[in-house]
Amino acid sequence: MNKNEKLIESITGFFITMGKRDGHRSDHILSLLREIHFTALYHAICENAGPVYSFAAISDIPGKLNYRSNPLFPGNATLLWTEQTYHANDDILSATRYLELWVKDDMTLAVVSCFRTVFDDEEYITEYREIKADGWPVTDPVLDIEELFCSIQDMYPDEFDPDAVIVYES
Repeated sequence: MNKNEKLIESITGFFITMGKRDGHRSDHILSLLREIHFTALYHAICENAGPVYSFAAISDIPGKLNYRSNPLFPGNATLLWTEQTYHANDDILSATRYLELWVKDDMTLAVVSCFRTVFDDEEYITEYREIKADGWPVTDPVLDIEELFCSIQDMYPDEFDPDAVIVYES
């Protein structure tokens, strides 16, 4: 199975699982899946892939520490979806928890929990990520597959030529 076929399998399985969990009819789920341009999505994923760290501290202040821990995944990944599940803030500090859906280099999906703190209007940001179970946690709000579908379509390259030959090294 090549990577494009694996991407189709991963996205299709996720859509069916989440769609049924949210009460969507099978024909509606399949109609959304038929509208996904998987070749364009594959290219967008490859173009936007980068390392994802378990912990990162990022600062725009000169002389402050920027830190990145070990990568969360063995290779690069691309963020497909983010769902805010908790948010609290005061005048100086903001703390937010997200559930994230990542596509890894091997075109499998990973559900990740991200805890993000922002200090003093984004002058200092920390992010801690942890891989969740194999699927979307049942204790968290159900991911809206229609919003995920729109997010996927927004990833397509502006001028995508399906006949262009592009080679992505692994």
